[in-house]
Amino acid sequence: MAFRDRVALLIAHIKTELPDLTLHDITHVDALWRVASEVIGDDYPINPAEAFVLGGAFLLHDAAHCRAAFFKGGLEEIRQTPQWQDAAALAGCDGQTLSETDPQFQRVLFDALRVLHPLKAEDLPFAAWGDQPGDTLQLLPHDELRDAYGHVIGQVARSHWQSPHELEPFAAQSITAPVCLSPCSWEVNPLKLALILRTADALHMDAKRAPRFLMQISPPQSRVSAEHWTFQSKLNMVKRDEARQEVKITGSPFKAEEQQAWWLAYDAARLADRELDAAWLLLREKGLPPFAVREVAGVRSPHAFANLVPAQGWLPVDTEVRISQVHRLVESFGGAKLYGDEPHWALRELLQNALDAVHAWRKVAGVEGLEGEIEVALEPAPADEDQCWLHVTDTGIGMSRYVLTQVLLDFGRSLWRSPELSAEWQGLAASKFEAIGQFGIGFFSVFMLGQQVKVTTRRCEQIDGESNQYVLEFSDGVRARPVLRSPHPEEKLLKHGTRVSVLVSKDKFERMPCCASIDLSSLLAWLAPAIDIDMYYREASHSRRVVVKAGDWTGLSSEQLSSRIYGQAFDFPFVKILKSSSAVVAGRVAREGGFYISGGLNFLESAVCVGVVQGLRAGLVSGLSGIVFCRDQSDLTRKNAIPDVDWQDIRCWAEAYKNELLRRHELDIKNSAMLAAFGRKDDCLILGSMNGGDVKNAELAEIMRSNKELVVHYGSIDLNIDFSTSQQRSFRPEPLLLCLERYPLPSWIAMIENADFDGSLKNIIWSIVSEVWGGDVEWRKGDAMVGVCDGQQVWRECWIARRTEFQAQQVVSP
Repeated sequence: MAFRDRVALLIAHIKTELPDLTLHDITHVDALWRVASEVIGDDYPINPAEAFVLGGAFLLHDAAHCRAAFFKGGLEEIRQTPQWQDAAALAGCDGQTLSETDPQFQRVLFDALRVLHPLKAEDLPFAAWGDQPGDTLQLLPHDELRDAYGHVIGQVARSHWQSPHELEPFAAQSITAPVCLSPCSWEVNPLKLALILRTADALHMDAKRAPRFLMQISPPQSRVSAEHWTFQSKLNMVKRDEARQEVKITGSPFKAEEQQAWWLAYDAARLADRELDAAWLLLREKGLPPFAVREVAGVRSPHAFANLVPAQGWLPVDTEVRISQVHRLVESFGGAKLYGDEPHWALRELLQNALDAVHAWRKVAGVEGLEGEIEVALEPAPADEDQCWLHVTDTGIGMSRYVLTQVLLDFGRSLWRSPELSAEWQGLAASKFEAIGQFGIGFFSVFMLGQQVKVTTRRCEQIDGESNQYVLEFSDGVRARPVLRSPHPEEKLLKHGTRVSVLVSKDKFERMPCCASIDLSSLLAWLAPAIDIDMYYREASHSRRVVVKAGDWTGLSSEQLSSRIYGQAFDFPFVKILKSSSAVVAGRVAREGGFYISGGLNFLESAVCVGVVQGLRAGLVSGLSGIVFCRDQSDLTRKNAIPDVDWQDIRCWAEAYKNELLRRHELDIKNSAMLAAFGRKDDCLILGSMNGGDVKNAELAEIMRSNKELVVHYGSIDLNIDFSTSQQRSFRPEPLLLCLERYPLPSWIAMIENADFDGSLKNIIWSIVSEVWGGDVEWRKGDAMVGVCDGQQVWRECWIARRTEFQAQQVVSP
């Protein structure tokens, strides 16, 4: 009883630490015995040693939901764990500085303890409280029993948080009785005890766990917690129906305003049903006696469950959004409906997954530098000349069986963006790892390429009891269930990582923007022009070759860079953008329209700037040419991208670009308009043309000193508006007509931090005129005569500046 009494004192702290939780105190532990009896039946074989171990697991399975369980340092010990840092990162907090008075503290503590408590439960049988050696107290005070059974108590307690398949290693274990129990020969089977714990824990949901009076005097603060308290407070004790091999959950009626609580009760009952089903399958597979019940009554439909847990004044019709034809959704929105008839984007998604996997491995393994690689290989399919196998292999983090079968196959679910990330990879969220993948649909685009797909994976850190490698094989896309198996010898990966293999018909390759020889190397470089991972290409039995060297894009010549991103080489001044905060190269860009593509690879349309996210092609950036790193995308179609720079970065690039153009003697009116739009106001810029000649700052100022009017027109004067194109025309412009080059500001500039929209040729001219005339200027927009053509006046809409006699006259801002 000392064991129980000490744990009771410990778990009494849970209500104080996590007040929104339903009761996890000794009343919950004691109730598990009653619930377990209903599950396994009266005659289930359990010997006294197994009862002791099961009781210990009951006591400890939730005991680490409080800081007192962290006997080495309490809250500070929790703060040092990767689970705390992950929880803080997911909450958008700094785990090191988060204080108990911070509004987010309770959420972070809850999330951290939910992940930590099963891990800590394994240590609690051996935990010791006290400062002096020899003067410590332990939860389990009997030394011999603790030495004999402490480890299995901890393992069973921890297992309640694991997936059912992770319990399989227990089947190989059997603990014989310690000497202190002689002459008894009881053996402990951990598997059946683990299954009893998890099924009883799932089924313990009744009013004793959520007392109504306690809920009134200490109401839960969050809406979700309140609904959990409500549904459990209305449920009765579970009861076994021996004849039907099911357990009944009944309760008092739920009013219309308690609908959400009723649905939580229904979902909890379905979860318990899945636990019973998994237990029944595992016990049968391992040749162990089955439990007395194998399902929860009424969970097959809301209507049936309402016969046991009534709804008062409303009908529990399941109106939850559901997908009856999953394969149709996946085929549509994971493929051609999203990406169009452009199968090369499916290849890009596979490269993205590989890139994320390598980046994650670098964080988990603490690897510095550019280690890891991606290989794309093309191999002929045996006995079929019209098809070939496309393999995309990475040396990344790899996948566990759970991630491979539960997360990867869940359309729209991304491991990187879910709370499960901390449980799967401790510390990854806190490491500031940023995945490109956000939506959990990229993998399914592989079925645009072919219907036969194999995913071979090897996790970089093997999980106890799991196979070293798995193959998930699809024989008919998503229309048939995939098969999970061990890899054949020739399929095994030599290193950690993942290989996605798809059988592709040659007509698919013909629709890809690559060469007729189906050499993918140019396409791979086009899709991943600036990644920080070495990427290789191998065809058939030939030696592989480097397609992209990690980070090499910053050192390529302009011809090499334009060849990679456009498929055609140009000698053009791609000037680097440096991020002012870190001096990291964020792009190599020039003005859009500085060169034009003719020919080249057939997937090229124009020389618009290529936006990349972590080096992968992500969309186009209008107004520029070249390549620039961009923000994470919310555009699923990957058409447009927003540069990941601020306005100062843009202005510094424009300065460097201006200097390069001056060196090349290429600073013309078009480039001047672009530079002004990006914040430059230099004297060397060409403001426009007047009387057939270029006008700069000083020249315009001199003209304004001796004149009282200026007419500004955007663009050259198009006489085709007024005259027949077949006529010979003689046009004489007005002497004070200044024609500007129009440079439309790209839409993405509005999203750049601290962007200054005053930077344009028009505003530079406005400033010069105001400075020369001393502010005595009136601007108006209207029709003005811009010249004479063949004796006829030509009028256009312009901005007209006139010098006024007094500054007080109203000034119209353009």
